[in-house]
Amino acid sequence: MRPMLACRHSESSRAVSARRGYPVRAVLVALLMLPAMPAGAQTWVKVDEGVEYDRRSVRADGSLRQVRVQVDLPVPDPTKMINRLRLLYEIDCKEARFRTLSMETHTRAAQVSKDDEIGQWTRMTRSHESEALLRNAVCAITK
Repeated sequence: MRPMLACRHSESSRAVSARRGYPVRAVLVALLMLPAMPAGAQTWVKVDEGVEYDRRSVRADGSLRQVRVQVDLPVPDPTKMINRLRLLYEIDCKEARFRTLSMETHTRAAQVSKDDEIGQWTRMTRSHESEALLRNAVCAITK
């Protein structure tokens, strides 16, 4: 008799859930999909073709900003087959200059190498169009 009670109980729970508007399958599907969604899917902001920055990574200190930048190369570097760069930039909003604090290179073969050598300050000129667009976006953030 106990199995019948268990069945009746589970049936009535399903019926109550359906009446209350809680479709069990939809809830289960939603819960199963959560791990598949990237945690920071909406944090990358496009500033130019193939150039994005992570808005959650922006750190402000006076006129300086540190920001994570991702650059997808349209044509991979022929010598190393590099197709993506991930950089930690420091931007001086007041002086209109930038430098690289660290860089990761990603290849088509999924190899990653990292360089933490701090680069020299570089003034933004017309040839640095992507950096200038990045500067305009990031320097407006004051957190």
